Amino acid sequence: MEQLLKKFTVAPEKCQSLILVSTYHFAPLHLGKLLLHFRKVRSLFLNTNQEKLMTARTCLYSWKEKNVEEFYNNYKPNNIGYKKALRACFDVDNRRLLPKTKVPTLIIGGQYDSILPIWIQIHMNKQIPNSELVIFKNCGHIAKYEVSNEFNETLSLFLNIHRLVTN
Repeated sequence: MEQLLKKFTVAPEKCQSLILVSTYHFAPLHLGKLLLHFRKVRSLFLNTNQEKLMTARTCLYSWKEKNVEEFYNNYKPNNIGYKKALRACFDVDNRRLLPKTKVPTLIIGGQYDSILPIWIQIHMNKQIPNSELVIFKNCGHIAKYEVSNEFNETLSLFLNIHRLVTN
């Protein structure tokens, strides 16, 4: 999100809309240190398959065979990449940018997202003028797997309403 918002603030004429899916605007640094420590300790005890299972249990709310299979086929644990990404996430503080957002913005969250609880998306929705909020029911962190049809319909509707796509 930070890169998108930086591009938006540097060249706002190039940004026509924002679609923020299970994302956040700020996280305290002490939380990041705690998560990195937890991840390091966990990696000492789990093999790759156990790591995938733990991650799937954290990210997915529903255990439909299709969702789990798609998750397993696409998820490739990478501890080095994860640590870099997590560190980068905790360098983000976009609180001051949210009220300045002037383009159509769709904020999407999952009702049972255990990684980024919906209160984060609700707060972003309150801070971004004229933003739209969609919370998918019976869904965890990865809406595109768990409610793929509804997810795609929501994106299409948003883009069509704001005339951001041509048919």
